[in-house]
Amino acid sequence: MTEQPRNRTGWRRPLSRQGWSLVLSAIVALALSLAFSSAQAAGSTRASGATAGQVPGATARQVPGVVAQGGSLAVTPDSEYGCPPWLGFPYVPCHPKPPCHHDGCHPKPPCHHDGCHPRPPCHQCPTPPVCNAGGGPNVAYTAMPTDVLRCPNLPSLGFEATGTSEFGDEVGLAATGSGTLSSLRVMFASYGCSQSGHWNTRDCVTTPGATFTHPITANVYAVDNTGPTPRPGALLATTTQTFTISYRPSADPANCAGPDAGMWFNPAVGACESKIRQLLTFTFPGTATPLPSQVIWTVAFNTTHYGYSPIGVNTDCFRSNPGCGYDSLNVGTRTFPNAPYAGTDVDPNGAFLNSAIPSSYCDGGAGGTGTLRLDTAPTDCWADYKPLGEIRTA
Repeated sequence: MTEQPRNRTGWRRPLSRQGWSLVLSAIVALALSLAFSSAQAAGSTRASGATAGQVPGATARQVPGVVAQGGSLAVTPDSEYGCPPWLGFPYVPCHPKPPCHHDGCHPKPPCHHDGCHPRPPCHQCPTPPVCNAGGGPNVAYTAMPTDVLRCPNLPSLGFEATGTSEFGDEVGLAATGSGTLSSLRVMFASYGCSQSGHWNTRDCVTTPGATFTHPITANVYAVDNTGPTPRPGALLATTTQTFTISYRPSADPANCAGPDAGMWFNPAVGACESKIRQLLTFTFPGTATPLPSQVIWTVAFNTTHYGYSPIGVNTDCFRSNPGCGYDSLNVGTRTFPNAPYAGTDVDPNGAFLNSAIPSSYCDGGAGGTGTLRLDTAPTDCWADYKPLGEIRTA
């Protein structure tokens, strides 16, 4: 029997053609693995110096280990996850970190036994809100886009702060359904705190889920065009309903600091806010009121010092530190792109207002105070701050 050649590691049989093929394959695989790791490490170095992509008006929030880059997430090298490559094979992650929202909603995924990262159990990245379109079946008029609760930058009119009793707008109605009034939906903004503090002193404390109740009246008037200026005509429909309204959440110093200090982070909007938004729907049961082509819609409610029947200061909430929730209740006012989305805005610069304070009017009260009247000007005035309402017909 012929003795085989021997080397330092002991006896060894000569490799067959198939064996050499396997060796060469392993060498090529190892080279590919080293090249992939070098490229990935270089990509990570570039990503680590990137600035987190940020939605306007929002504060970027970073999950440890996640690097935001241009609104998407950079792929982190496998070594940062502590995942060793599978021995003998080039390590290629089967699921690189998917792109997501700028706040880094995907935490580091766990390592799978075969070296592959499974897709992390993270919520779907939110779709951008629709803030320039709206309307729908039986909507005769609306100034509110489809995702008004998620749209950024929502100004509002405070009834107590501006001495207001009633507020609304003159609108033209699109022909829908039978033309009889079904409902009025209005955007409100609640700035009140339930336990202590105030939104403007940046020390709001609210029990999670805390609410208060308050009666609010919705009115729909005909338009009297007999004079030089439109004014409320016959009261076509009215309803007073008691609503449950949320207090705004407590200040969130972890997510809202610097210029946003005292605010709370609204995940639906992706930004810090001082108020909580609430859509209230007024129904008109049993009043099959046919509507003309133009109407004036309004809402009215009482506060401590203002309203048609001011509540007064002899209340428990007024004597408390945070005050009364209804004194911090506002009506949303914003002219969204392309609005209105159904119907027409009769006077783009005007709104209907009843305030006791002259400075609340664009004309400084020259046209009178304490009555519901058109407040307008040749330019500006309410042009960027239209009352946010929606009228539906049956």
